[in-house]
Amino acid sequence: MFRIGENGFPVLMALLGVAYIVFWIYTLIDVIKRDFEGLTMKIVWILIILFAQVLGPVLYWVIVDTKT
Repeated sequence: MFRIGENGFPVLMALLGVAYIVFWIYTLIDVIKRDFEGLTMKIVWILIILFAQVLGPVLYWVIVDTKT
């Protein structure tokens, strides 16, 4: 079926890295543009996304997206 050879693994990792960076930036932009009830929640989400690199954006989309 689909095999990743010796040369394919670095390419796959690079593509996953680029996809993650795009997802992270998109999430950060959404937090900045979104209207929260207070400025405190916006700052909290920005800090969560900055410091919880992988889990932060996922939590944001799971928690905030279900509220709206």
